[in-house]
Amino acid sequence: MFCSCLAAISLGGVSGGKISAEASLTAHNVHVGDPIDLMVDFAGEADFTSLHPPSLSGAVDKSVWRIDDKSARTETIRYARRLVYRIRPLKEGLLEFPRLEFSYSNVHKRIEAVISTQPMPVNVKKGANVV
Repeated sequence: MFCSCLAAISLGGVSGGKISAEASLTAHNVHVGDPIDLMVDFAGEADFTSLHPPSLSGAVDKSVWRIDDKSARTETIRYARRLVYRIRPLKEGLLEFPRLEFSYSNVHKRIEAVISTQPMPVNVKKGANVV
């Protein structure tokens, strides 16, 4: 299954060889409106020093997920560069945070390469207030 977004999200300034992406969430059982941190780790044969958080809000269904692109930040972990976003589910049920696709310049193959994360399940219960 492919991402429903129109185009892959560009990782501007990142070029190199083979890169992988892995996403994770700080919680999988929450209430409507609860904040969750989405972490996307990039690892591989690339220089990530110029990687800045791209906007992700256009890559998800805005009636289901709210992504705060303005609060996104980067972190360097021992083997990768991490992007951290604050997200909130806007409806209840067993939801799936969608697969995200990212593009970068693969200098070894001289092509624009696309990598993707895996979709992640989130169990969202009715909340007292929607933020």
